[in-house]
Amino acid sequence: MNKGEPELKAAVDNALTAMEKSGELDTIFNKWLGNDSIYKLTRSFKVVPVAQLDTSTKQ
Repeated sequence: MNKGEPELKAAVDNALTAMEKSGELDTIFNKWLGNDSIYKLTRSFKVVPVAQLDTSTKQ
């Protein structure tokens, strides 16, 4: 995604947020990396738009 494409960024953010809320991202993670895969990893993170991240820890 190129800088200066706010409509595309908003569309991607909205799609990822909807997938997170619906549980679809958990399903995808489990299939490829989680309990349904050979790796058996645990998902310990959630997808959020960059604008919502806490920037107070960045240097």
